[in-house]
Amino acid sequence: MKDEQAELSVKDGRGDSELRSWLINYIREHPQHTTLVLSRVAYIGISRKALDAYLADTYFLPKEEGGMGANPADSRIESANAAFHDRVERGRHATLAGRFLETRTWKQMERACSTAILENRIVLVYGRTGIGKSRCLTEYVLRQMVVPPLVILCSMSVSTNYFMVKLAEELGHSRREATGKLEDVVAEKLRRTPRAVFVDQANFLTEQSLCSICYLWEKAQIPIMLVGTPSLHDRFMSSRLTEDVREQLSSRVALHYMLSELSPAEAKALIEKILNEEATEQNIGLVYKLTCGRFRNLEFFQPRYVELRELNKERLKRGEVQTGEVIKMAAARLIIG
Repeated sequence: MKDEQAELSVKDGRGDSELRSWLINYIREHPQHTTLVLSRVAYIGISRKALDAYLADTYFLPKEEGGMGANPADSRIESANAAFHDRVERGRHATLAGRFLETRTWKQMERACSTAILENRIVLVYGRTGIGKSRCLTEYVLRQMVVPPLVILCSMSVSTNYFMVKLAEELGHSRREATGKLEDVVAEKLRRTPRAVFVDQANFLTEQSLCSICYLWEKAQIPIMLVGTPSLHDRFMSSRLTEDVREQLSSRVALHYMLSELSPAEAKALIEKILNEEATEQNIGLVYKLTCGRFRNLEFFQPRYVELRELNKERLKRGEVQTGEVIKMAAARLIIG
């Protein structure tokens, strides 16, 4: 139905009304994302003037009727808006039970990010794997940030040069150069046009990469968030580093936060949302036991439970299958660390 409506709208010269309505509602829900912000490449990447006309439903309107007279067949605005729509909706669908849960972990991450941004500092955030660090970081960017940060996701394979190459590429510098040269290029670009740098899984950064981050901060004085496991904190305090390097790293960290895991009450509130009408004390307790009440385990459990419950809907109605059996089946393949 949506595709048919879009086709009819295009023929009428007015574009996809549903897609336009979605963007209007998105801006209403996220007032910090004005058309000026959304015009940036990191969001929709279409000029503010065009977006304003699109929202006013005059972008495709003929010029003789007071519009911009854009041709839907030639314009990028709807494909760019559709791509942005898909990115936003994928993030929403990844949220547990359809809505982000503001846990202690989230509040601590929010406080840490705000400190880094308001004070232009390096802030270290660490916690056990699977407690929702990456999810909270994504939520903070969506809710609070007008200028999108540079977000780098690290792995064990990320060398110092590759790390600097990724930062340079995010800033539009595509030449592969020596690490020292890239440090200067990135630092100068960030000094001229400040943006926050968020590094996820920063525990995989090498000692040299951490020194590069300190160098960037000294030159550009921009907010830097380093997020990882407790080993990230250990790297800054490690006796394996030379005294000079250890002092250089630790002295530049304004604050460090150890994130909390879900409390039993938070985990059970989350489980209640997942189970919906089947959220009895017995079923909540069973899910908590099978997932250990950990955020990522619950995140993996939720879509499997919803799918299995739908597949067994009629059998559940007839009493041939119990909800507890569906819960056990959904949790059966989870690897509990």
